[in-house]
Amino acid sequence: MSSPIKTIPASPPGAAEIETAVLELLADVREQDPSQTRADHYAAGEGLALDSLEGVEIVVGLEERLGIRLPDSTETCEALRSVQTLVEFVRTVTASNRS
Repeated sequence: MSSPIKTIPASPPGAAEIETAVLELLADVREQDPSQTRADHYAAGEGLALDSLEGVEIVVGLEERLGIRLPDSTETCEALRSVQTLVEFVRTVTASNRS
């Protein structure tokens, strides 16, 4: 991926931070301008329609940018259905890792 890696402080990432990271990563893997990806996302709804390689790139990118580790599981794959489900999943994982 060509975007610089951004690290988030030790506090759990908020929904807005996660959503921004997801949309930026989605733009990167699809080689689009981030503002166009955001506009497309909101115009078409929340579905991501990722192929398997894009899904892996987004998961790895989120782990790097947010300093987290997402489980290698079916739940992670299912969370890639939409931006909203992915944001909620990442928040749940980070909250459970800190308790």
